[in-house]
Amino acid sequence: MQRAAQELREELGDDRISNSGAGRILGAVHKVFFDNTDGKVHIQWGYGQPRSFNRDDLAAAIFGGIPKAIRPLTPLAGDQPQPPTGRNRNMLTAITSSDDLAVVLNATPATLEDANETPRDWLAGIWVNGTVYLLDPDATSDTLAVQADGTAAVRLSPKGHYCGGGHRTAVEADREHWCPADTDTWTETGDARGVTRDWRSVNVWDANGYSDTQVHPTIEEAKAAFTEEVEKLQQMNPDGSDREDVDHDDMNPELRRAMDDELA
Repeated sequence: MQRAAQELREELGDDRISNSGAGRILGAVHKVFFDNTDGKVHIQWGYGQPRSFNRDDLAAAIFGGIPKAIRPLTPLAGDQPQPPTGRNRNMLTAITSSDDLAVVLNATPATLEDANETPRDWLAGIWVNGTVYLLDPDATSDTLAVQADGTAAVRLSPKGHYCGGGHRTAVEADREHWCPADTDTWTETGDARGVTRDWRSVNVWDANGYSDTQVHPTIEEAKAAFTEEVEKLQQMNPDGSDREDVDHDDMNPELRRAMDDELA
């Protein structure tokens, strides 16, 4: 522990770190890993609670120290062909849905220890691009990972079983993998408007840019809200106004004759 404390003092630039403080800092980080899917380094937090550093400080030190550690192991940049410029469309910058959560969990494990872990080992949170996404300790199991805010959940699909697809990135069909646990989608013909349920969240949208998301206390309430929103949209005309169903026999006689002539 004394050696660990000394290394932390040098890395973090703080000579006030005690041996016990070093233990708390080391316990705050379970592992640091590189995700081939999104090309980013991620932190899986542990249960340690440092007194002098918060997670942002530790993350900055970790991410800042990685290039310094690997620089001596790699050739100079001028000796290597430069990669093409442009934005990587597959880069994951946030977990906004169950599809995103599946991408993170389907990433190639860095070590054998990582491969043997389950979501119960990640309750302290999943770090993606500077944000920690906590898992629900009550709902999460070895085969189900549920975000604490209720906006995403994935289940482990066994080898040889079709999960229903819907992944953002390709997943091999001959191995077990993570996929969205419970979702519903309804889209009006022509993609003018629709409703999407992802675990406990329900999103209503239209082609004009309107979007409203509500997270419900339970799955059952979210499913009921999804059905209600779909019924509302089905009662609307294409221009967004309420549709009025008029009984044929209650129509003005002249209007009724005109409709009958047109249908004849």
